[in-house]
Formats: sequence, structure tokens, C-alpha cells
Amino acid sequence: METGLSVTAKLLSLPEAAELAALRAWHEGLSSRDAVARYLGEARSARQSSRGVIGAIRRDIAAFARSRHRDDLAKLFIGPARKGSAAARAVATAIEQLRSAPVPVPLIGDGVDHWLEPRVAAALRKAGIKTLADLTLRVPRRRRWWVDIYGIGKAGARRIEAFFAAHEDLTDRARALLVTQAPSDVVPWEEWTYGWQPSAAQRLRFLIDFSYSTGLRAGEMVHARLGSIEVDAHGDTWLHVVGKGNKVGKVVLPGLARGVLDRHLAQRGLPVTPGKWNPATPLLGSLDGEAGITSKRLWAIVKRFFATTADVLADTSPTLAEKLRRATPHWMRHTHATHALQRGAELTTVRDKLRQASLSTTSMYLHSDDLRRAKQIGGAFEAPAA
Repeated sequence: METGLSVTAKLLSLPEAAELAALRAWHEGLSSRDAVARYLGEARSARQSSRGVIGAIRRDIAAFARSRHRDDLAKLFIGPARKGSAAARAVATAIEQLRSAPVPVPLIGDGVDHWLEPRVAAALRKAGIKTLADLTLRVPRRRRWWVDIYGIGKAGARRIEAFFAAHEDLTDRARALLVTQAPSDVVPWEEWTYGWQPSAAQRLRFLIDFSYSTGLRAGEMVHARLGSIEVDAHGDTWLHVVGKGNKVGKVVLPGLARGVLDRHLAQRGLPVTPGKWNPATPLLGSLDGEAGITSKRLWAIVKRFFATTADVLADTSPTLAEKLRRATPHWMRHTHATHALQRGAELTTVRDKLRQASLSTTSMYLHSDDLRRAKQIGGAFEAPAA
């Protein structure tokens, strides 16, 4: 199955010289029978009429012109044809232009109808996906990304995925676009007025978001490498780690983790396409002058972040500010577990995600649920007034 004009553009070619000569002779006034007999002779199929041969040549040229995104030239070979010397010269000029026409390269801002078959493009546009940028950001986010787009189906989705596999640079360009075009009403972390340099603020944001969404320990964060990431047969993304006590394990990377990793890589000028990764590249980037970030350095960075946030909140939320002053990087792991349980994750799932040996250890993250239940039930069944 074709995956779009990008694939057919490499496969299609102009008709051979004899076929083009027959077409030009037909435009100049010869009948289709005489033109085919003079230039093609026995080359045509016995079951194909001379008129059919000329029509097939025109369709082949039109298809080649469309594959080069020259719809203006394709029109010369579609529908009723003009005859005469002027028409023949116009056809010859168009063919010469097509000979030198380059194979087009998709751009991130191109419309989906520019590259994908009309039926698929129409379904995408109806779902609000109008450009390759829109589609690039949608496809990798989840395994069955297409199920809520009416008119695509599994086969259409596979053709779209094959299109992006043939143009991996589109994914990198889309991620870079996200990094450089933040919404105008959002102040980027890079514009803090609290002493953080832009590159340091970018790394800090990745560190906070990635730690929260994965529950990794500090040591696991600093030792993680791109080569430790794999996508399984089901399309789920995993990070292999060496944890406490040198125990080998793996953690799933949810959508939040994958998204912030893409952004962090793009900010560092690195590709986001896995096939282009250097396996030895650390997930957490080093700043200028750093030989590499250590667990001790990571600890200090996060402590500084919590302390700075506490200073900002000291006047408006003194209780929260005091709590933040006591916060450590390990609190990100605790928050990850607590929120996972609150949002419906099973206790055994969270235990395995944190790579803890005992359910009793993981159970401590249920405290907030216990407190809420105690208040709600206590309020419903208060003792009668004396």
C-alpha cells in the first residue's frame, strides 16, 4: 500500500522516450493508431487499443507531475487534450520541466492534504489535524492514537506511521517547534527573575517533571542513558535502571515523561527520534563547564528550587513555605506514588514501579486517603450532642 506522495515520488518515473514521441506526434495531429504504430510498434499489448496507449501515457505523466507537486503541469495531461503545434510545444516544455523537478521534501508546516491520500487527509482535517506538525505531535503520543479519528482505521493509521518513519526529521522539527513557540500568555521558566540561567532553568524543569512522572531515585536519574530506553511490542516505553542495592529494574515512561524528555533533548540540540540517539547520552544534560551531574549536585539543585519557591510563598502561604523548606528530591518520588494511588493505580503496581520489596513500605503513601476517609466518615456519623 502506498503511504502517500512521498513514497510514490521515488517510485514513479516519466514514460520512456518512444512513448513521449508517440504522445507528441498525437498532439501534432497524427491519429492514435498511426502515432503508436510509428513509435511503439509491437511494444503495446495486443489487448490494448492505440487510444488506450495514449491515455495511459498521459495518466503516467500526470501522476509523475503530482508526485513532484506540480499540479499545474499535471492539468495538461488530464481531460480533453488540445491538438496542434502549439499544444505539442506546451507538452514538450512541460515534460522538460518535469525532468528537472526535484523529489519534494515534506515541511512541518505543510497541510496533510499535500502529502496524504485525499480520504485520509479529509478525515484528519475534520478532526482538527490540519498540518504535518499537528499530526507529528499526535502520532507518537500513544499506541492507538487514531481510534477517535473517524474515517482513519487501523490500515490508514499504519500508512501514516509509515510516512513518518520515512521522514524521521519531521518529528525532530515538530519538537523543536514546541520548544521555541511557547504560548504568549505563559512565562517560560527561562525568564525567572530568581537567578537561574536559561539552560539551568530548562534542565531544572525537566528534572522536576521527569522525577515526578517516573518516581526515579536521584541516583537513577543521573545514571540514566538514552540507550536504556526501549519500546516494547505493545508500543509502551520503558527505562531500564540500576536501583538501590545494584538491583536491575525498569520503569514505564508515561506520556508526561516522554513529552518532557522530547523537549529537554530539543533544548539541548539533540534529536528526539530514537533511531538517531547516541545510546551513551545522559537523559539529564550537563551545563557548560560541568563534567557531568552527580547525585549530590542534583540534590543541591532541587533543594535550591524548593527553597526559592518557599521564599516566594512565605508571605502568602507560610505553612506551605515551611513545608517546602524541608522538601528533598526524594519527595518527588513520594508525590509520584501518592498521586498514582489517588488516581486509581493498584498498590502492587505502585510497589513494582518503585521497585520496593514490601507492600507495607508502599502503603505509607495511602496516608492522605486514610485522612480524607476519616474526616468524611467522621463528619457523617458524629456523636450526638450531650
